[in-house]
Formats: sequence, structure tokens, C-alpha cells
Amino acid sequence: MQPKINSLNRNSISNMIYSLIFLIVGVATASNQKINTNESTQDANKRPIVLYDDAISLDGLEKLVKLGVQPRYMIIYQNECDTEAQKTGIIDPNKIIEYIIKQWGAEPEGWGVLDFEEPFDIWIQKGVDTPECKLATVTMINAIKVLKKRFPKVKWSYYGIPGLAYYMNGQTWSTASEDSKNNEIKKQLAQYGPVMDECDWLGPCIYNMVGDGKDGIRPMPNLRSATRAYTFARTKICVDFIKLRNKSTPVIPFASPLFMPGGGSRAFSVIPQDIMIGDTLEPAYLAGANGITIWTCGTYFIGLATGVRISEDFKEAGGTKALIRRWSEDLKIKPEDMKLPDTQIVLKNLIADSVVLMAAETYKVWLYSNKN
Repeated sequence: MQPKINSLNRNSISNMIYSLIFLIVGVATASNQKINTNESTQDANKRPIVLYDDAISLDGLEKLVKLGVQPRYMIIYQNECDTEAQKTGIIDPNKIIEYIIKQWGAEPEGWGVLDFEEPFDIWIQKGVDTPECKLATVTMINAIKVLKKRFPKVKWSYYGIPGLAYYMNGQTWSTASEDSKNNEIKKQLAQYGPVMDECDWLGPCIYNMVGDGKDGIRPMPNLRSATRAYTFARTKICVDFIKLRNKSTPVIPFASPLFMPGGGSRAFSVIPQDIMIGDTLEPAYLAGANGITIWTCGTYFIGLATGVRISEDFKEAGGTKALIRRWSEDLKIKPEDMKLPDTQIVLKNLIADSVVLMAAETYKVWLYSNKN
């Protein structure tokens, strides 16, 4: 039995939408071809830097290329190259180098990010005077210095730094006092500043994790306001840090066209377009970001949901079950139909289209907001 998915008209409508997007962005591309391509600072005539980790499908890749996005960035997950780091708190650059050469060759180019979060973020958050914070800082700095020397054609960064608390004394960034906000910013810069100084670009996380408990998709106005304020703050802390250091390091926050876990949203459901623009892209632009780094890890999660890939450690497999339940509800099919070939195709197209849409809307926000 094939899944009952209304996808016949969806592809034709989708292609019409993207044709219009490509036309709009293409005009902007042509008008900016003579602009200096050193994309390190934001100005009124500069195209944003748009990075992506996974095009999901060949059709998605073709659309991203037409939009003019940067080549796919390298993301180095610690559990794929240095499994001992989580236990020891010490990063082994040689293991990372060996992994990079195996995956991308001896002389890769472009953008690279080190996703080393555990225990490093926890240790750093203990405070600058603690031995844990000092050890994490030293090993993170050492690793990125080694990689910058070994792979000089790659722009290196650490994933998601600096941290920033969402709540301060029970208040969000839209309701907290200025003193609370300033204290949190000073704390995070003191803790992460030495590592940030070594990065070629900064990618704070501005994922949308907040949904409405009533329907799980459209957050209430107060939740949207809190999300916008947090997105702005988490971007602005990096922009201000770079200005204070008198540097031109690009700030390219990590964002996703999918809701992420952690805030009550229907995690991995596609974010409605107006919320994606209003609560993620526009606040990042207004805070001074140089573009957006799109992250979905889409092929991996689609593999889990459709049975192509098996994982026993995705939150003890409970995460996989939740993912199957959520996407089957979104596609209006039975959970067991997630494994059918037609479902896999439709799901890939859905997530790929969301990546392309975020890239296209990023160009539109950056190129046209500052001309009005």
C-alpha cells in the first residue's frame, strides 16, 4: 500500500515559487558582481554569506547553486573523529586531521566548523576561574590553531559559541532588565572570548525551538517576541565582540528551517515561512550578521525516520520514534508508511525545499531590507 500523500501539485507549485525567487535573487546577483568579494563586513550592497550542511537532494543542490550559496561547509562532529574527547576533555588535533583528509582530501578549501560541545561547553560555563574552564579553553585554542596551520585554505570556527542563557532570573530577553542582560553578556564573553579570538568566523546558534503547546507549530505572540529578542541578542553579542576587537571576522549564525528540540516545539517540523523570516532572519540581519549558516543534518534524520539508517543512541531511540511520529503526522500518513519509497522521496523534497527557501529568503532580507 502506498502512502496517501498529495504531492502531485506540490512540485509544480514549488517550482513556480522558486523560479520567482531565483529571478529576484538573480537580479541582485548580477547587480553585485563587481562588488569586492571579501565578505567580512556587512554593508548595503553586499550579498550575505549563505552556508549549508546538506542539500538533501540533487534538485535541492541545483537550486542552491543557482542562488549562489557558498560550497557545502565541513562540519566536524567530535563523535565521528575523536570519541575520547568527551571523556577526557582534551581534543586531539591529529585525529581531526586524519578524519578531514579521509573525508575531504589533503587540501580542502572553504568553511569548516568544529562541533565539540561535550564536556567543553559545560566546563566553560563553570566560570573563568575554574580549572575546567581553563582546560577547555586551552585545548580548544590548541586544536583550532593546529587546524588553521595544517589547512590554511579553510576558515575555521567552533560551533555555537559563545553560549547565552535564554532565561535570566526567570525572564527572557524580551522582559529581563538591562542589568541582567549586560551581566549575562559580560559573563559569556569573559568565558568564551579567548576561543572566539582564534576563530576565522563566528557561528552562534539561533535555532527556533519554541512552539505553541496548543498546536505545536505557531507560537503565541509572547513566545515569538522572546524568540526574536534572543535571536537578536545571541547574534549581537558576536557582532559587538568583533567590533570591540577591531576585527572583520564574519558573524554567520547557525539557523535551521526546521524547529529544533528543547523549547516545546514540534521538533523537526518545517517552520512556517513568515515565522522563519520574522523570528530568525530579520533579527539576525538587524543585529549585524553577515549571513546565515543553515544546519539540518537532514539526510541523517530522514534516514532515521524512514528506516534507512538505524541509531540506538538518538536519545535512546526515543528520539527516532518521536521523529517518525511527528513527520508521519505532518505528511498525514501512518507511521509504518514512513518506510515506503514514495514517502522517502516526498520527505526529501520537503526538507530540501525548506533549505532552499531559507537560503533564498536570507538573500532577500539582506539585499532588500537595507535599501528601504
